[in-house]
Amino acid sequence: MEVLFKNVLLQDTRHADKLLQALTSKLPRESQPTRKRQKRHDSPSRLSQYVRSLQFDMRGARPTGKRGGSLFCKILQHCPLLENLLFGNQLALVCKEPILEALASTPFIKEILLSNMTDREHGESFLQWKAHDVVSGLFSHWNGLETVEISGLTGWADNQTFPVLNCAIRTMILKNHNCGEEALSNLLKSCGESIRTLQISGPHFNLKPRLFASVLRDSTSPNLECLVILHPTEGGWTPSEHHWGVAMPGVLDTAFDSPTAFKNLKTLFFHGSRMATD
Repeated sequence: MEVLFKNVLLQDTRHADKLLQALTSKLPRESQPTRKRQKRHDSPSRLSQYVRSLQFDMRGARPTGKRGGSLFCKILQHCPLLENLLFGNQLALVCKEPILEALASTPFIKEILLSNMTDREHGESFLQWKAHDVVSGLFSHWNGLETVEISGLTGWADNQTFPVLNCAIRTMILKNHNCGEEALSNLLKSCGESIRTLQISGPHFNLKPRLFASVLRDSTSPNLECLVILHPTEGGWTPSEHHWGVAMPGVLDTAFDSPTAFKNLKTLFFHGSRMATD
């Protein structure tokens, strides 16, 4: 039974309903005294203690509305020992605050993968992950967080302060992010000196190559050992003489122009144009 519930994949609300029923159903032995049965009902079920990994992935589905958000929150409340979580954003935007509160209430998270919906037709109605929300609303509540992967993270210069985290995030992967200079800088700085591996693809429209290079140089952990930078997969750094002249240095030229930058780096991988001059 433990094997069945240790790693759970939910692809629609029907699966989520069945999981919640399993986690909340309790079958006390008929021979037990009434008081003992009542105590058993008040405590978490044995099945809920087994769940360590939960994948809530409804890619391609429409927003499930308040019911879907409420269902997911209840599932989280019955997974007290959850450590690994994959969460897409196939929930309506109105579910944002309850979802953030439910996620923050799971104290033992070590690894999390968040994915933003990029569907042009329905994207605006889905819950979107923003830099300040994930740092202040989630990461600050997880003292054991070690690995973060976020697809489509957004964030702009909105004068919001990011707290310094108590957790030691060692791996951060940002796929196709759309963050501005201040948001990306604050995100990296909030992690302190714990990050050892940083992978970034993007940035997109809100961060030009020169500013991106400055963020890498000034905001990345001095203890970083592995750096992976990939060119934007779509949009992003379009050629423009206004912000990218032929004589301007590449991203890595600027990022490494300080004698103290990346002094502990062991692995460097980069791909795409505007990364380095010949």
